[in-house]
Amino acid sequence: MFLIRAVGGTALASRGMMESMKNKSCCVLAALLLLGGTSAARQQGPNHASLNARLQALAANAPDRMRLLEVGESLAGRPILGLEIGERLRPGSLPPKAPGVLRRTWGQQPALLLVSGLEADRWVGAQVLLELAERWAREDPSALRARLQGGLIYIIPRVDVDGAERNLSARPRRVARGNGRRFDGDRDGRLDPAEAPEDLNGDGVIVMMRHEDPDGEWIADPDDPRLMRKADPKKGERGRYKLYPEALDRDKDGAFGEDAFDGVDISRNFPQGFKEHDPTAGAFATSEPSSRALADFVLDHPNICMAVVYGAGDDLGTLPKPGKEEKPAPRGGGRFRFFRNRKPVTRLQKADLVIWEEARKLRQAAKATFMKDHGSDGGEFAEYLYFQWGRPAFQVNLFQVEEKAPKERGKSVESAKKQEEGARENAPESDTAPPDPVEAEIAAIRANAFVPWASFDHPDLGPVEIGGWTPGALANPSSAAVVTTLVDRESTFLEGLCELWPRLEVSDLEVDPKAPGIYEIDLHILSEGFLPTSTRQGQV
Repeated sequence: MFLIRAVGGTALASRGMMESMKNKSCCVLAALLLLGGTSAARQQGPNHASLNARLQALAANAPDRMRLLEVGESLAGRPILGLEIGERLRPGSLPPKAPGVLRRTWGQQPALLLVSGLEADRWVGAQVLLELAERWAREDPSALRARLQGGLIYIIPRVDVDGAERNLSARPRRVARGNGRRFDGDRDGRLDPAEAPEDLNGDGVIVMMRHEDPDGEWIADPDDPRLMRKADPKKGERGRYKLYPEALDRDKDGAFGEDAFDGVDISRNFPQGFKEHDPTAGAFATSEPSSRALADFVLDHPNICMAVVYGAGDDLGTLPKPGKEEKPAPRGGGRFRFFRNRKPVTRLQKADLVIWEEARKLRQAAKATFMKDHGSDGGEFAEYLYFQWGRPAFQVNLFQVEEKAPKERGKSVESAKKQEEGARENAPESDTAPPDPVEAEIAAIRANAFVPWASFDHPDLGPVEIGGWTPGALANPSSAAVVTTLVDRESTFLEGLCELWPRLEVSDLEVDPKAPGIYEIDLHILSEGFLPTSTRQGQV
């Protein structure tokens, strides 16, 4: 029998974290010259068969450091696959009669979870993670071992495999979030595919319609007439148009394209902040097979100590604002009295902000381009990991084109756009600062990916104009070179994250025999890594 007394609390604050708290100096990112233009090579995410074939090939060709993960199945029965990357260490023998908690975690290595494809309209994350894994497979095993610092990486490149497959293969082209689960969007008691959006003018894409109507709320943006925005009565503006999806009113109920059968948005189907009575969020949290499979994967892998979720959200460009500091739950019999009348925590713990600050520095050092946060409204996977599992989970938006170009002093958006388009042509030959390919791609897509408004004689509305952004263009790069740049930057960023593993060091071990078979053990435990053994949120 052993009586073990350790110096340290439930969660050991690491030496690296304490140094970071003292030193708030941030890495300075060198200014990058924005130039227009893009590669002529058109990129599209891999379809389901190609994605799985490449994952299976990686596991087959490098079994010593890459193993196939069968995460689950989608609503349509498609397998959701991933990879476990890294060498598994061989732990010592499990002590006899070890308690259950020790048996469940014995020999497990710290792991970083990388997830993308929660939103069906974003396939750039799957492209980047897949190419990143293929790059690591080509590396010398010793280089990968040094990169991972004794840990593992779990990659799940695409969660909503049903929605992504629909978006990538649909012709005419239309892109939407959702796994394709059918529900009655207009609650008319019918599930009629004839009420879905359709390609009326035969141009191969399904976009939007604008119809002149005195009761309309929309006007053309004065700065960029391609774009529509709501009129502001406080500024004396009056609406001119009504906006509709490109569709017919086949059931004559006054609505257009109301039963698109896009389904449930998997990125909004997790318990934290789940929005009830919103069919696009699901009937209940983890109602969809894909989201349930991902939640079960987290449950089955307690060694996950942090995660990066690639999607529409980005909480490293603009750090989350911490809320009121919550005290850790007391140990012993007072636990339930402590939770009585206590509201759930919904904001980042102040003590955990330093972890997000360190991750932001790593992205700055990798020269990553920070995007605007377009995260979904509740039910997010990253927030579920942090608030309900206590794991640091960073949201990263790899690529995003804002519809409206940033306005400069005294310049309209139109003039700024022209400057972007001509930047490459007008750049001096002696200029040695290379253009940032991601920013250049954003400028090129903003300039070229809009389907111009064109007149159309609508059988229900009469004269309308059809136009809008090319489906999928705003969230996914079209250039192979840009995807390669994103892979380069993520490789640097993730290597930095792997240096933050919590590493426990034991010292000053003393064993004091108290009686036959009974010992008291004194030891000091220190976390030498940056991450603590538990976040503050994990203790409350």
